[in-house]
Amino acid sequence: TTKENFNRKYAKWIVANNMPLYTGESSEFKEMIRSLNKAVNPPDSRSTIDMLTVKKLQAMAKLKAAVKDKYFSLTADHWTSLAKENFGAITLHFIANFELKTHVLSCTKHENGASAKEMEHQLVSDMRNWELERDFFIGIVTDTAANMNSLGREIEEQWNTKYARHVYCADHILQLTAVLAFSGNVSVENYAEDTSVGCLKKARDLVSHINSSTAANEKLAKAQRMMNPEGCIYKLLQDVITRWGSTFKLVERVVKLEEPIKEMFRQEFRNRTSVNQPTLLEKYSLSDEDFDGLRNMLHILKPLQSAQRALEGDKYVSISLVPYIIHQLRIELEGCLVAANPDTQNDLISLLDKMIDDFNSRWGEEPSYSHETRRGYRNRQIGIHAYSYWAMALDPRTKKYLPKV
Repeated sequence: TTKENFNRKYAKWIVANNMPLYTGESSEFKEMIRSLNKAVNPPDSRSTIDMLTVKKLQAMAKLKAAVKDKYFSLTADHWTSLAKENFGAITLHFIANFELKTHVLSCTKHENGASAKEMEHQLVSDMRNWELERDFFIGIVTDTAANMNSLGREIEEQWNTKYARHVYCADHILQLTAVLAFSGNVSVENYAEDTSVGCLKKARDLVSHINSSTAANEKLAKAQRMMNPEGCIYKLLQDVITRWGSTFKLVERVVKLEEPIKEMFRQEFRNRTSVNQPTLLEKYSLSDEDFDGLRNMLHILKPLQSAQRALEGDKYVSISLVPYIIHQLRIELEGCLVAANPDTQNDLISLLDKMIDDFNSRWGEEPSYSHETRRGYRNRQIGIHAYSYWAMALDPRTKKYLPKV
């Protein structure tokens, strides 16, 4: 009927747009709906909950049937909210008809912190509730935090499973190396002479100032209009420590707007109220050497950004890409080090040395296969997991690259 069809569409709209369940109780909302069809009365919160509960049970039954007798993997994540509350999430992954399927099984608040035991209880509960058999459990992917490391070792050493192995999230490990370039700290003594890495800190300071000042924002927009009256007006992008790739985008946007930024500072100089007194905005100016340094930083960060973007895909299998990506990144980082000028880029060379040392400490000095999990400092895994090599050898997209790696 029309009413039943509306109720289904209404429930879907509530969920898709994250609307309050009591939306249908609003007199104004009811009036709007009845202006279209007087026979339709929006459901109240209780009716909406009932509809969604039925839909949930149907979806659970459908998922249980879809994953039955299929091999699967899980990902586990944990975080602390702004309210200092701890949460853990478990996500299911399996392949059906050559298509990757992903479903969130649970997102649970942990009163005592997301310890390894707490996460294990959540995992056991999810596998029981969703009727997931341990004989089909291939592995669990997590970050490298101590609690997740303990959870992974517990599964490998204590659970009675045929295949389940703990695999680190490659994207997360790459971020730990990439973050070395994000601080913008200068390791050499003379800041004025070597701007190859300090330029990143200066660029971040400029972006923060402009984004916090309406007047400075308008000055940059005006400079862009002067140089390209018909073009788009771009904003500078602030990076966020928890958003991977955001620093790359910050640098990329600053370099893109190099000429408008320079024009903005030229106009600022001309419009000084006092000739010998720089304005507040001018204190954040970037030199030609700074922009050269930022272009060097882009050159370093771009391969990492591309690798992370490839590994973040949720519509395709990514574990088979890991060996080739690590192989190529090692070549890229070492190539950047060779290309750096020791006369003018000591700080850049120092950064690249640190990044390469960190990269090798996590992935090994060179590609090597081992069926057993290798561990290093604080029992952290080292190297590329055996499952990645197996997947690479089987995946039609990557198996031709296996001899090269």
